Amino acid sequence: MKIHLYLVLLSVATAWCEEMVCHEDYNFMRSWPSTKANSCNASHPHCIDTHEEIKRRCCGADATWDPEPVCSTVQYSFASSWRRQCPYGADPTSQFCIFFIRNTTYPFKCPYEEVLPFAEYVGITNRYNHLPTWVPAERNENQYGDGLYLYTEPSEMYGLALSNYTFEEPFGDKRCMIYHHTNGFEAVPCSTPHIGVCAYLALNYTTNSYCSRMFETCVSSDYPANSKCFCLSENLRDGQAELAEFLKPYQNYFRSLQRNCLIGLEQVDDEYIWISSKTKLNYTEWADDAIFGDSRKYGALTEKGWKLLRYKNETNCIIYQKDIHLEDCNLVLTYNSAKNQFFLEMSNPKAVVVSSNGTPLVFCFTDASSNELVKRLNLNGSNTFGPIHDGPGSYWCEAFVYPSVKVVKSNAVFLR
Repeated sequence: MKIHLYLVLLSVATAWCEEMVCHEDYNFMRSWPSTKANSCNASHPHCIDTHEEIKRRCCGADATWDPEPVCSTVQYSFASSWRRQCPYGADPTSQFCIFFIRNTTYPFKCPYEEVLPFAEYVGITNRYNHLPTWVPAERNENQYGDGLYLYTEPSEMYGLALSNYTFEEPFGDKRCMIYHHTNGFEAVPCSTPHIGVCAYLALNYTTNSYCSRMFETCVSSDYPANSKCFCLSENLRDGQAELAEFLKPYQNYFRSLQRNCLIGLEQVDDEYIWISSKTKLNYTEWADDAIFGDSRKYGALTEKGWKLLRYKNETNCIIYQKDIHLEDCNLVLTYNSAKNQFFLEMSNPKAVVVSSNGTPLVFCFTDASSNELVKRLNLNGSNTFGPIHDGPGSYWCEAFVYPSVKVVKSNAVFLR
């Protein structure tokens, strides 16, 4: 009798409800993983109820599932879906977010300022688009000849000449450039419609944003160049800074966390809101083991997603947000005749945009060259340079600056 009772208890204790795949909702097949008797589990993807919380399903003592809960929506996990790393309208591919703008003239407007250089995205767009695309290069009106199509993008190519292109006569109206994936560059009128490409690194791959360069523990919160910074701190306390608000799914990339870090999410009057902006949730990113109720109402970010804390002081880690305040950057170029040397002074060097490899996008030019109308000079990372010896002409400098990511120019100095 004792042996029989033992076997019955053992069979109940080890009983499981088998995995169940349910009907398709929200373009997903929802599955309930195998679950031990007398316990509950979340579905994959997570079933979210009308209170914006994970709805779990329980396995009864007899190893049968309770009725399936009603889902208001499902949670599209950032961690499992690289598509969510990009803003709406972008085509996600690996670590890039790419916008294709159909039938546009040149120049065209990109949604955000800090676009990737043409050379970095042209190979990727080849796989998705086989039509000619605009190249960020053009020549000035009424200038004719070789070496006149100059790159205009915010990259280390700025001001360099594009060569090896074709064109159809007459040449006069061919001021812009397109790229054919089969036969290279072609000069065309700027008014003809082609595809414009705006490519960006996904935020979690961006290492040289203004925020990360200015503040050691900060990253950029969004794609616009003037976005707030998200910063990590173990010294500040709530009330000393504005807690970070992840208003968009792709902002949940601060994921190298081994602990709970307080964020600006709270439950107020049975609703979850971003507390500073009073914005209601329009998506969720709950961790699998998030606990609801039990006086838990303060949001925290972990490497697995959001959790809820009972008290704000449960953790000494917070993620806060801060605005970017930048003074204008002015460029002044002077010439020292005794040293035969130019010196470039920048009023706010921190406002200068840097390339993906950390090079400041500052460039100097002259029209004194005997074989180029405009020649870009080699600065080698210095703010001093000498004149060329071809002849008289003007010298000036240009830089891309935050937050506009547009060019500012210095004064011009003329040497005879």
